Amino acid sequence: ITSRSLLRLFIALAVALSAHAATTPAKIVCFGDSITKRGYPAELAKRLHVEVLNAGVGGNTTVGALRRLQADVLDKKPDIVVIFFGTNDSRLDAPKVHVPVDRYVTNLRQIITRC
Repeated sequence: ITSRSLLRLFIALAVALSAHAATTPAKIVCFGDSITKRGYPAELAKRLHVEVLNAGVGGNTTVGALRRLQADVLDKKPDIVVIFFGTNDSRLDAPKVHVPVDRYVTNLRQIITRC
């Protein structure tokens, strides 16, 4: 993840948060794989001064994400969900992990719809 893409993410979140009611602190859930797990949610919390929950799981794909979506995201009742999957889904070197593109797209759409 580049600093430029993080900056874009911060700007998008700041805009979304500014629309949120001032009296209610925003809650963000970062839902993803090891890239999420490694720490960008902490940076978001620090820079945006809001509650950010890290729901990153190393090695996770959109298949696993669908299984844990309810407990790790929906039950937390977030105002914003940042979704970051694809690295493991695209692993051609790991046939048991790899998720074909059409199924990946379907899974992401289902995650977005449920959020």
